[in-house]
Amino acid sequence: MGQAAVGLAAGLLIQRLFFAPADLPQYGMNVTTLQVPLFATAALAHKVIPADVGYADIRSAHTLELYLAH
Repeated sequence: MGQAAVGLAAGLLIQRLFFAPADLPQYGMNVTTLQVPLFATAALAHKVIPADVGYADIRSAHTLELYLAH
């Protein structure tokens, strides 16, 4: 999940620098509003899905529980 957060922040920074420099002052707000749900969902997933369950073994019940929690 850390890699996703870093990639998201870097991608937004590149976008702001090269394509929308006028939006650069809002960079922190945009990164925050995207990363807070990412970290919250990851924390919730750690509680819903047991640590010993592999990616391929996630059941529909786990997905439904994550969906209903939002």
